[in-house]
Amino acid sequence: MVQDVTMDGSFQYFTSYCDDEDRFPARFLMMKMRGQLEENRNVEPKVAKELVADFEKQVKHIETPFPLRFANSPGGTNFGRSMPDPDWVLDTWHPFEKAQYPSYFALRDIRKREFLERNERLMQEMDVATKK
Repeated sequence: MVQDVTMDGSFQYFTSYCDDEDRFPARFLMMKMRGQLEENRNVEPKVAKELVADFEKQVKHIETPFPLRFANSPGGTNFGRSMPDPDWVLDTWHPFEKAQYPSYFALRDIRKREFLERNERLMQEMDVATKK
């Protein structure tokens, strides 16, 4: 189980490190390292821990300082830049705009009503609890 996690991490390092012309040598290196893990699949847990530690040292040696991060993923250049619109924006829509999506706004009105009722009930419970 530990070996699979290590293998996935090392594949990520390799794909981060290589550009298009380096794909074939990197693929060869990945398959070579995968073969090393497959040879030692059924060893004792104590030996497996040592082998995984050696494998992680090999991966650390070829690790890139600038790993691949997708733009919208955490650590990416675009992560958290465009926040979703708040819910109240839909309240400002004109009725003609709302008429284009009748089922959505019907369900939204039901959920909004339930939310307000639940919020009112919770506020009353908090008032009762604080008055005691």
